[in-house]
Parts: sequence; structure tokens; C-alpha cells
Amino acid sequence: MFKLLGEKTPIMLAFLLFFTGCAVDRGNGLEPGATAQAEPSHGQAGAKGPSSDAAMEGPVSDGEPPDYRPTTLLRGPSLQWVTRDGFHLMAEAKDEVPLVLALTVGGVFRDWLVSTPRKSHSPVAPEALPPLDGWLHDVAVTGMAPGEQFSIQVLNSGDVASGILPAAGQPLTFVIFGDNRGSVQNHEMVSDAIIMEHPALVINTGDMVSRGDDAAKWYQFFQTGRQLMKQAFYYPVFGNHELGGPASYFDSVFHTENHVGDSDFSWATVVGDLGLLSIDKYHVDWSSPRASKWLDSQLADLESRSRWILVLVHEPLYTFGRHLPWKKARKHLQPLLERHGVAMVVSGHNHSYEHFLVNGIHYVVTGGGGAPLYALSTGPADEQDLLVKSKKFLHYLVLNTSSEQLGVKVKDPQTGQVFEEFSIIR
Repeated sequence: MFKLLGEKTPIMLAFLLFFTGCAVDRGNGLEPGATAQAEPSHGQAGAKGPSSDAAMEGPVSDGEPPDYRPTTLLRGPSLQWVTRDGFHLMAEAKDEVPLVLALTVGGVFRDWLVSTPRKSHSPVAPEALPPLDGWLHDVAVTGMAPGEQFSIQVLNSGDVASGILPAAGQPLTFVIFGDNRGSVQNHEMVSDAIIMEHPALVINTGDMVSRGDDAAKWYQFFQTGRQLMKQAFYYPVFGNHELGGPASYFDSVFHTENHVGDSDFSWATVVGDLGLLSIDKYHVDWSSPRASKWLDSQLADLESRSRWILVLVHEPLYTFGRHLPWKKARKHLQPLLERHGVAMVVSGHNHSYEHFLVNGIHYVVTGGGGAPLYALSTGPADEQDLLVKSKKFLHYLVLNTSSEQLGVKVKDPQTGQVFEEFSIIR
């Protein structure tokens, strides 16, 4: 197939991609993902991920594809980090070769893209982690318009990822789940159920692996989620198990931007009508003026550019689960969340489902992604009235945006039944 692609015209390539764009499997192959240039934002401290200093970019020809060598993908491709005119696609190849990709938009061939390989690194503790086995690629896809349907094929391996670039003012379906570590079987079952929801993006609330410094755990995570990541943009939250030790492969496998500083994994962005802000509890002192200023400025930016603001943090501010709530955040974070009109705060950490309503903000714990489940208590007497609903079970959240409301369904992946449904009205 590689030689055929090299000999055909762009029109024939577009024809092939159109009919293969939805083909996905759990074998070797790229996850859906493409990269876009970092967008300026209040408090931006640079981008994290392999593309931060990678040499790549853009179309190289509108005719025949560049020369390329076949290779095996150890991870990916995965669709990540939507921007105003594109997205990021990340992958890890077995060999030190450039990846050549064909981008089709709306069924019409548009560009060839070439990505230069590089080795992994850790900005937090570069000496603490050996490089990952393969060569990393963070491909920036730009020049697209919101709402466009795309397909992107890695010619070196034949893998295809496809999706639709989210657009403001248009309905958006997305899924949130977390704490999948520890059970490949459960993670796969939950991921398969999520695929059937056809989400445009997926958010994982953390504890994706047992240890963030164990490369084998990351390879298993991406292998299990390969099919999902080929057709939905994937956004990660840094959990305590991503920490794992003095360093983590987190920033080698995910592209994120707009951090508090140079060595944390917080991020903020806008996707369609969604304002998303992820808080890294483990590398930032959230009582410091610097962190408070960053949070205030990022929330203000999201408030001005989005319709719904969701804050994502692995450890919950409110919970009756096995792990105690992060009460320090109630003092230093919660006032800012309320000031800027945050709709939901979504966490994991406790392996169960909980829904609290506090001063107009919905605090949800979704830790039912596959890890061993935790029992729930009745909680302190002075907080029991804050609890809306809870249950110990595997689950995920399906959210839908419209011009007037953000709808939430809590679903059981084994039965498909809805445990709870609620809406947030603007």
C-alpha cells in the first residue's frame, strides 16, 4: 500500500483516505491526533510535550508525497489539543525516521505533513527517567476551520485518525472518566462503551497508569485506548499515580499548554464553547500569589471566550470517599471558581461516583474508569445536605452542550443505563 500511495495522485489518495478514515483497530497504529500551534493566552508559560522543540511543520508539497520509510508505531496516533485552526497528533515510532502524513479535509486532499523524530525528556527531573523506547512525534496541523471534518493518514504505517474540529456555537458531545489504572479489562470495557457515544473529545481525570515513571504502563494505557484516541481528542489530568516518582513520562506522551510555570502540568484551553482548566495539585503551591494570579487570569480568559467553564483536578474538593477531600483548595481555589462562574469541578481519586452542589457549582467525582472501587461513607453531618447523589460503580459521564444548557448523563458501561441525569442552565 505504501508504494501505491507514493505513485498515485493526490486525488486518488483523497479517495482512499475517505473510505479508510473510520477504520480503527487495537493493533499497531497511530491514534487520532494532530497538532496546532500554541495560541496566546493570559498566563501562558509555553507548551509541554515533544513538540515544544521539535523541528517540523506544515505542508511540504501539493503533489507527490515525500519519500518515507515504513515503521511500526509503538504508541499512537492520538488526537490531542485542539487550537483555533487545528490540533495536535502525537505518536511514537520504533525507528528514527520522519513521519509523512496526508491530511484530507472534507473528503478532499489538502496537505502533506512531515514530522521530525525526537527523544523523550522530563523538564521536572531530566536525569531521573530513561528515554522512551521509540522516537516521538508531535505533529502540528494548522490552517483548518472549526467544524471541518478531517482524516489524517500516517503513510509510514498506514494508520488513520479522523474527526471533526469543534466549533463554537455548535452542539458538542464529550466524555469524562478517570482512574482506569490497575485493570486493563475494565479500562477496555469502559473505553469501548465510550466509543459508542461518538464523543468529539474525552477528558481523563487522572490515574491513567499505576506509576508515571513506568514506561510499560504507559504503553499498555495507549494500547488499550488506541481506538478511542484515533477518533476523539484526548485531554489528560495529572493524578497522584502519574507522579509515581521524581519524574513522569506525562509530558512526553501528552501535549498541553498554558502552565503555571516550567515544571508543572496544569493547563487551560478553549474547545468550542467549552473552557477547560486542569489543576496540577502536586507541583504547584496553590496558596502562593503566583498560583492565585495564574488561576484568576486563566479563568477570566475562559470566562470571556467560552460559554461553559469546567475545572478539572484529580483530588476532589468534596467527597465522602476513602480519600479525604482537598480542603486547602476550598480556601484558595473555590472563591475564584465562584467568582468566574465555573459550571462544574470534575475530579477522580476516589473510585466511585459522587455529585455535590455547593454555591451553584456542581462538584463531581468520577473515579469509575476501571480501578478497584472504593466504598462511600455518609460524610460529615454538616456537609450531608450538599450531596446530590452517589454510587459505587464503574461509570463515565456523557456531556452535551447547547446554546442554553450543559447536559450531563452518568452511565454504566456494562448495562448502558443512566444512573443520574442533570442539566446546568445559563
